[in-house]
Amino acid sequence: MGLYVAERVRLGRRDDAAASVRDVLRRGGWRVLVEFLACLLVAGAWVGALVWG
Repeated sequence: MGLYVAERVRLGRRDDAAASVRDVLRRGGWRVLVEFLACLLVAGAWVGALVWG
């Protein structure tokens, strides 16, 4: 969402900002998102082990 807002401010138009965000996500944003979700999963498992282990 922050990326969209920054692009909206930079480009001015909603359509241009949405196209720019899609382009960024295609180029590598999905890899970052998957890595972030994997880190959350590991952190959740660690916290679960602390609480119930």
